[in-house]
Amino acid sequence: MGSNKEEALRAKEQAEKLFAVRDFAGAKRSAIMAQVFFPQLEGIAHMVATYEIYAASEMKINGEIDLYSVLGLDPSAKKSVLRKQYKKLAVLLHPDKNKTIGADEAFKLVSEAWTLLSDNAKRTAYDLRRNKYLAAMFDRSNTSAAVTTNTFWTVCTSCRVQYEYLRKYVNKRLSCKNCRGVFVAVETGSAPVAYCPWSYTTNNGPTTNHSYNNEPFQWNTSAISDPNGFSYNSVIHDHTANGNVKGAKVNGICQGSETSVVKMGRPRKRRVEVGDASPSTNGETSSIKVPKVPDVSVSNVLNGFNSIIPTFDARKLLIDKARSVIRVKLEEMKSTSKAEKNGTTTKKILTVPDPDFHDFDSDRSEEVFQAKQIWAIYDEEDGMPRLYCLIRQVTSVKPFRVHISYLNSKTDTEFGNVKWIESGFTKSCGSFRVFHSDVVDQVNIFSHLLGREKAGRGGCVRIYPKSGDIWAVYRNWSENWNRKTPKEVVHQYEMVEIVGDYSEERGVRVANLVKVKGYTTVYQRDPDEHAVRWIPRREMLRFSHQVPSCLLKGEGLNLPDGCWDLDPAATPEELLQG
Repeated sequence: MGSNKEEALRAKEQAEKLFAVRDFAGAKRSAIMAQVFFPQLEGIAHMVATYEIYAASEMKINGEIDLYSVLGLDPSAKKSVLRKQYKKLAVLLHPDKNKTIGADEAFKLVSEAWTLLSDNAKRTAYDLRRNKYLAAMFDRSNTSAAVTTNTFWTVCTSCRVQYEYLRKYVNKRLSCKNCRGVFVAVETGSAPVAYCPWSYTTNNGPTTNHSYNNEPFQWNTSAISDPNGFSYNSVIHDHTANGNVKGAKVNGICQGSETSVVKMGRPRKRRVEVGDASPSTNGETSSIKVPKVPDVSVSNVLNGFNSIIPTFDARKLLIDKARSVIRVKLEEMKSTSKAEKNGTTTKKILTVPDPDFHDFDSDRSEEVFQAKQIWAIYDEEDGMPRLYCLIRQVTSVKPFRVHISYLNSKTDTEFGNVKWIESGFTKSCGSFRVFHSDVVDQVNIFSHLLGREKAGRGGCVRIYPKSGDIWAVYRNWSENWNRKTPKEVVHQYEMVEIVGDYSEERGVRVANLVKVKGYTTVYQRDPDEHAVRWIPRREMLRFSHQVPSCLLKGEGLNLPDGCWDLDPAATPEELLQG
């Protein structure tokens, strides 16, 4: 574990160095590698998210940043999907949580992408420009694409022999005919370069280092391989006395087979005899010692390759390989996590549905904001609105720009001897104070207005459940939860209606809510007489977050009395689907 953390710290340090010189793609790869080595490393998830945005911003279409790449979405994504993705990125990049250098600019990039793509007219105009440019690029590349071979290059991770296979074998487990090892055929990029220094040995002399200036390899690319038979050609050179290089066949390898390979790693222990070789200076046949590449670990790759490396671009090869392997590993980790949680490996895409009746977006429009208001904002943990801020000043409405101060708390002693904040959780009710300030130009990070809370003397704000509010509470809450408590245990909720204000002596009285059959966001009180209960003061941290709600009244709705329409953006996913 300690070794992994040390590797992660080195990778994180390298990521920061690469980011400082604006190598955003390299910084992103190093940050991801650090996360793979030690996922619990402090701040690494925020760093990965930040550098991913910067790397995506380098994707230009007709000179413009590809906004869909910034949000990590397909251009065909619906507005509800865009909104959900924006909220997710906004809370992950929010300066209140993300202390990575450059996070503020990444947040602005995501906000600008959402501002344009959430406007139907602007998005239509942007898509027209984008599609027109891509169509023109496709027409120009159509001729060259017609002759592009459907193959890829890969390399054995054990002996560094490079192969060319049909593309249908990408990411398949294949057997190396050189070292007999099994490797994943990860695409390494373009074909090997045509220049390389060689070390070779003759039958009557010691090893001799020799570099052929501007002398190309004679690649044999007569055909492409199908690994069902794994027949291939090995590129080896016969060196004659006058320095000429002649292509030759390795004994035991079928000439005229279909895969081109080049050995880039450690040679076999046995000498490789070359057939049809020109005589050496004393008339004896020469033998070839395939060039040796120093053992290079991932750490050496990230630390700048201190070892001596041949003139071909081994650094690029290994970095590309590492990137591909990490990508595959992350996908495996995500798939495994989902399989353990859902019992299936099927990818599940969940979008936030529209509410059944009330338009909650109108309650948080730009015109609603005023100075001295208290607003709930979305938390990065699971996208629920359990963070708060105080509106200092509304600078402008169109465009939207407000000066806010975040509300925070370093203690939870008002609820007794608990260690909720110390254990890494966020407190959603109790006493809060004004901390650092910021300027916000996006309305979509805000969930709802806390209409009955005001800032007191010294910037102190008391936020407690009040009669008539709807709150989500942790179903399995325990004061013994800590950082090791599984998220699938923590993020289980139930909805309650507050039927009495909070008191220091008894806590708060709540009534359980149940979903009305046939609706997505409509709830009513549970008719069970035991559904009304007290949550005592020592368990007030059971409250996760307030849910914006609208009491449904009037005839013609065909609903029971006392029903609530809840904001789906603040309703946990499991309850939206239940």
